[in-house]
Amino acid sequence: MTANKSVTTIYVKGYLSLSATASIPSGVTLSVASEGATISGSGNSVDGIVLKSGSTLTGAGKLTMTGFKTALTSEKGSTITDGTYVLKDNAGASGTHGLYLAGTVRGTSRDRLTITADDKSNTDFYASGITFENCTVSVTSQARTWFDAFDLNLKDASLTVKGFGQTFYVNKLNMDGSDLTINPSFYGGTGMTIQGSSNIVNPTSRRPPDRPPAYRSAPRTARSTSPTPRSSSTTAAPVALT
Repeated sequence: MTANKSVTTIYVKGYLSLSATASIPSGVTLSVASEGATISGSGNSVDGIVLKSGSTLTGAGKLTMTGFKTALTSEKGSTITDGTYVLKDNAGASGTHGLYLAGTVRGTSRDRLTITADDKSNTDFYASGITFENCTVSVTSQARTWFDAFDLNLKDASLTVKGFGQTFYVNKLNMDGSDLTINPSFYGGTGMTIQGSSNIVNPTSRRPPDRPPAYRSAPRTARSTSPTPRSSSTTAAPVALT
């Protein structure tokens, strides 16, 4: 997509098929119409939408993306805000991802910004230091995979992952009024390992009402697989390891 300075908003709706990647340039907002939009790739061979630094994704309706290599990429400096974004059957073998988030992910409330990704693989689907704020994010990897030890920040957010049977590693974990659920892999799993110091506050004040009673109010000791385990300092936290 070639930048046109006179265009500040691109509206998308209906059924679309992409044979090449759509890059949203700086200063442009991609807005999903209230009717919603379904965007399809072919053979998981090309990337779908790439939000460049300075661009924004928002939506009054639901955006569904399927059949891409990486369906949705938000580069550092981009913003994803209120909307319903659903990714299905993107990516390929373990080690790839159908979703990649490196920019700002911030809604006005958990129910107004939701991202659901159920892809063939979702290894390392966010960049280290990401902050999920006022949103609900649920990511499944159909292939048994892992997540490297990146810094993770949750602020009034809900993050649920599944399929990371080779361990979901986190370096520094900061949670404020949020919940984090690590569901088991389809082929068994080793859970979650926190390798850096953590700061978890307001663990019960905003617990979602639909969560099962899998929360553990007592502190958990993180396991480390490194030769010399590093301590993990955590307070009581709504971290569900089911």
